[in-house]
Amino acid sequence: MTKGHKTDTHFRVLDGTGEFNWRFLLNFDYNPWEKKVVAYTKTRFFRKPVEELVDPILVIELWDKNKFRKDRLLGDIELDLLDFIEGIGSPADVGVYSTKKRKRSVKCPKCCTSRGCLCRCCIFCYETKCLCGRRKIKKKPFPKPVLFVEPEGYDDTVNIFEARNLYGWWPMLTDEYPHDEPQNAKKKNDDIGKDPKWIMGLVEMDMMLLTKQEADQEPAGKKRSEPNHSPFLEKPNRKTWANSWLVSRIKPCIKYFWHYYGLQILLWILIIALLALTIFALIQTWPIILLEIFKGIF
Repeated sequence: MTKGHKTDTHFRVLDGTGEFNWRFLLNFDYNPWEKKVVAYTKTRFFRKPVEELVDPILVIELWDKNKFRKDRLLGDIELDLLDFIEGIGSPADVGVYSTKKRKRSVKCPKCCTSRGCLCRCCIFCYETKCLCGRRKIKKKPFPKPVLFVEPEGYDDTVNIFEARNLYGWWPMLTDEYPHDEPQNAKKKNDDIGKDPKWIMGLVEMDMMLLTKQEADQEPAGKKRSEPNHSPFLEKPNRKTWANSWLVSRIKPCIKYFWHYYGLQILLWILIIALLALTIFALIQTWPIILLEIFKGIF
């Protein structure tokens, strides 16, 4: 079993969470005495495939697919099925997702936080020369990859031929830091190890090993085809607007303009509507006003 398999593509992932719900069926012959997987290679077109014993290694890769540029490998992980690291129970164990948010006080305005509200308001009012100042908007850089630090119990290994069923999160790692930095400058993570690795993503997987007889008794379909069980895979919850190339670019633009110019747009619409109503009322009542004026004169 040397041929690679791949999922479908989740295009235009803006929040970094790709959803697939994909089932792979990997059929292979295993030699328990040699502890090797039998791979069939064809040297020539008309000859029979030649058997070759290879190590049972499963490679999981995470790719960034581009339409006009070359596809880029983000990260990967190699799992030796005889002795590989068990999956992480939760993404929070490796510190990828940050759920800490600064709480705002209910009594304070939006520009203030719960720490030093009065002082902050005075500073903002002095800077903006208004009654309720707002924080200066600073551009936030794109999130950088997190340095992979092994959590507790990460050294525990497992054998898929003994466990038969495994579930967890496996990190997609890379040795090359994707962001450009000075080569001679010392980084804060240089003392962690000689070969640091960065997390480019996490893949949630549920692996199950079956014999040929068990697979024939309870067959399962590839991808999300029927029979769909063990486990049942629902259609991924992808946003419908992200499927269209045009709509996926219009919505962020609308969100941007609404965030920065939404209030001004509403005020201008209200002013224009009031002016239009006033002009319309004057046009409708102008003959009556002229008659009243002429009656008063004559």
